[in-house]
Amino acid sequence: MPAEGSDQLVVVDVGDRVTEQTTAPVGDALPGAQVVVLDLSRVSFLDSAGLTHLVNAHTRCEQHAAELRVVVADPVVTRPMELTGLDRVLRLFPTLDHARR
Repeated sequence: MPAEGSDQLVVVDVGDRVTEQTTAPVGDALPGAQVVVLDLSRVSFLDSAGLTHLVNAHTRCEQHAAELRVVVADPVVTRPMELTGLDRVLRLFPTLDHARR
């Protein structure tokens, strides 16, 4: 899905799946964005490929000195992040409103 927002904060809605295509707008927002919010609020399943795409998005943001914030509403999606330690690397937020602050 396309990114929306101002130059400083860009929201990327991945829809219901974390794929290379749904996370690609993170790269489109860079450079320029200071904060990229990756909205996973509609995602109900996260596999190892999805985790890889999140790591890649995080790396791209770091390379452009931007902060990546990830919205995760479903504990089923949070669990793989906890098991891999990714929850300690990514900044997770329960809602889009929280991530925008």
